[in-house]
Amino acid sequence: MGSGLSDAILGLSPAEYDVFKLALLALLIYLFWRIQRHYRQMRLLADTPSSRIASAAQGQVELEGLAEWMRGDRLLSPFSGERCVWYRCRIERRQKLHYHSRWIEDRLEVSDHPFRLVDDSGECIIDPDGAEVIARHSRSWYGDRIEQRVQPTRASIVPGLLFNPRYRFTEQLIRVADPIHVTGRFETQHHYLDIEDEDRRVEEIVAEWKKHPARYLKDFDLDGDRRISGIEWTAVRDRARQQLRDALGPAVHVLRKPDADHGPFVISAHDEPAMQRRHLRAILWSLMGFILLLYLLLFAATLRPW
Repeated sequence: MGSGLSDAILGLSPAEYDVFKLALLALLIYLFWRIQRHYRQMRLLADTPSSRIASAAQGQVELEGLAEWMRGDRLLSPFSGERCVWYRCRIERRQKLHYHSRWIEDRLEVSDHPFRLVDDSGECIIDPDGAEVIARHSRSWYGDRIEQRVQPTRASIVPGLLFNPRYRFTEQLIRVADPIHVTGRFETQHHYLDIEDEDRRVEEIVAEWKKHPARYLKDFDLDGDRRISGIEWTAVRDRARQQLRDALGPAVHVLRKPDADHGPFVISAHDEPAMQRRHLRAILWSLMGFILLLYLLLFAATLRPW
């Protein structure tokens, strides 16, 4: 370490030195937590095989497919108006300080609208609320008015072409038909009623059929005596039960945020190898920072013992 750093540490007052030590310790704890978090997610990605929607087990799974709107939906980015299934749109305002300036967040809009993931075996509804989303499409531009968030111009993309622009706009999108990789809790929701409610609804259907026997019940008169009795009523109720279940619709697959400590919830527009590399880079950068700060803390302790 250079003499300049030594002089700076020795020149701190006791109170300033205590703050300095606590700040280093807090950063070390944060970097250690960050290393563990990315390592756990990297191992979970490696240990959890990708599943097809039709054969996915209930619980924590990985799915791959194409992102699509919900049927009848049409989601557009509030900034550019582009077609998408998910967006994150941020407005930052330049804050001027004494000798420099910084960007502070002024407004953030994040889509929580569900969308579909489709593969060759079926489809699954993705509920993005609470997910870590890694979008493929991201761009920033600048302007002096809030209204310039709507559509970037060629000049607004390069801040140097403007003199200290007041606002920075950032738009991140997952577009329709983008390939996505999703990790989360998979559930299959059946629209079946409980037994008592289903029996009640079946009897209501049968009662309605009894009002029009020639229309609804003639196919069940197996012995041709123009009366429904015995085993024939069983067949009537079975048909009514099947009609009720068909009306309720098929089972629906949903993927959402797991319960606490039951795995990550990640929606990525990048494939699994790219995500593994992303976690590895985060681990390496965090490890480098951890080693540097630990060395700085030990160096300070040799100059001014605790």
